[in-house]
Amino acid sequence: SSFHKTTQNLRASGFDENSQKILQDVLAGKLPVFTVSRKDVDIQSGFQLQDEFGFKPIIVGGDEVYRVMDAILERKPTIIYTAMINAANSRELRGTEGTERRFNVVGQLAAAEIPFCLAGEKLLDQARFATRFGLDRSVALESITSKSAKALQQDKSVGSIAVGKDADLLAFNGDPLEFTSSIQWTMVDGRIIETNTGR
Repeated sequence: SSFHKTTQNLRASGFDENSQKILQDVLAGKLPVFTVSRKDVDIQSGFQLQDEFGFKPIIVGGDEVYRVMDAILERKPTIIYTAMINAANSRELRGTEGTERRFNVVGQLAAAEIPFCLAGEKLLDQARFATRFGLDRSVALESITSKSAKALQQDKSVGSIAVGKDADLLAFNGDPLEFTSSIQWTMVDGRIIETNTGR
């Protein structure tokens, strides 16, 4: 196939044995493949790679997931969704129809049981915004905690509170998804490193 020709060309140009091993592990499904796929054509290209080589890509970005929702529903890829970052600051998230079609993409993903998490800056604000447009509150919190850890295959050590996991926690003075709530203290590795004294 064209893929094997490509690896032969890479080998000829210095593609070392370690890199070849990594590639073999990817094709065998032992290593995850993250594809930065923001546009619908990029997402479709990731699906073409899946069809040709058999690995299931994890979509990072997903800005135009709403345009290929039928393919998403069929394939059920994991999506590390970064499009909520601009939600509060940009009109760009509105569909060309001028509707709120894109604002509740994560709600649609949750309803269809598509594995996803939120990623990027201001995660708490993203989760808060997502709940305003229909995402269930518990799913919103999971999308920035346990679902994120699972998507990155780090859920054995972070993402939820359990014996043996890292003790990295935030404490709030109210519902974390309410904009009026603030962080009271931050714990890293079981030690409180920052406290809001109210000053």
